[in-house]
Amino acid sequence: MLWKRRPDASDLDAYRRLRQVLSDVHNQHAIRRIPRGLLIRVARDLRMLRGTREILLDDEDEVGFHIDRCIYDLRPDGRTIMEQLGEDAALSPEERQVAAAAAGSQYYSLFEIVGADPERGRVELHDLLGDRDTSITDLAFSRTADDQAGAMIATRVLELDGVAMTSGVACPFVAEQRMGLLASLRPRRQGKRRVTVARDAYSAFFFRRYKRADLTHIGFVAPSP
Repeated sequence: MLWKRRPDASDLDAYRRLRQVLSDVHNQHAIRRIPRGLLIRVARDLRMLRGTREILLDDEDEVGFHIDRCIYDLRPDGRTIMEQLGEDAALSPEERQVAAAAAGSQYYSLFEIVGADPERGRVELHDLLGDRDTSITDLAFSRTADDQAGAMIATRVLELDGVAMTSGVACPFVAEQRMGLLASLRPRRQGKRRVTVARDAYSAFFFRRYKRADLTHIGFVAPSP
């Protein structure tokens, strides 16, 4: 168990407020901005497309993965949808600030779970791709993360007003998959070409690996949406 300091109510209040504003930006503004063509493209990336137009989801949680990639990774007009919202006067000043901060600070990676402090809602992670330690605030996830130390999550981390959190979706992996996942990200030869997984493709790459492994049985409590 990490962090023995007593929880600061103001820290948790700030997290709850920022999480709610981010959720509002996602659900009330960002979703409405996604063009049909982008929905189809991302469904194809995530292997959710049947034929050329029908999007098939195994469960409601997959909507979150689909939307997350649509609004954070791809640039339909040269900017991501979250970048667009950070400059949209139709949003409140706080919503614009949160959208801009989320877009500017977000990064997707594979993290090892190190430990947690449920009283403070904190989870300690080690970024396996960036070789750095980070901690996020997540009330639900912190209650089970200590029991999952050594396991991994692939997720998007962002920072809002000094509070680090996820964008709301994550793919869990067991410790035994670590070497295979890292090896699959190394550059490889394909004919005469050198092929790598681009950073803006990580969310699709890890989602497909998660679906292929079928880890729905491990009792993972996902980061808060």
